Amino acid sequence: MLGAKPLVDQRVAILLDELGIDYETDADGDYQALLEIKADRFQQVVIRSRTHTLDELEVRKIYSVAYQTSQPLSQQVANLLLGINHSSKLGAWQLMESGGEYFAAYNAHVSADTDAQTLMTVLEAVVESADSIEDYLTGRDFF
Repeated sequence: MLGAKPLVDQRVAILLDELGIDYETDADGDYQALLEIKADRFQQVVIRSRTHTLDELEVRKIYSVAYQTSQPLSQQVANLLLGINHSSKLGAWQLMESGGEYFAAYNAHVSADTDAQTLMTVLEAVVESADSIEDYLTGRDFF
């Protein structure tokens, strides 16, 4: 529908409030939060409001950007991330493109009806994975 506002899934807000995590919603209706990794590092995470279903399973995507470039990923960076995917317990690296920029983001899917503790476990896995690669590749704390 033209001009319709994106739907914000209130199930996410309830869980984030229960966890005491501050957040904002963006123009797409997605939740964004800035989590502290350690005393001097922070990492932004996005929790999608939009969900996908596979048979009776409803899931949502959670991701955190770790690396940005104006060119497709170098072979070295792509191979590094693919190698990490092999040993990841939860989630995987993906390449996203927007406006001519390329982003490496760590993402995981979680049940749309998850509980607060499971959401926190997934959030921690996503932001810690993203932050470690951001630090390794750039030495900065940009995302």
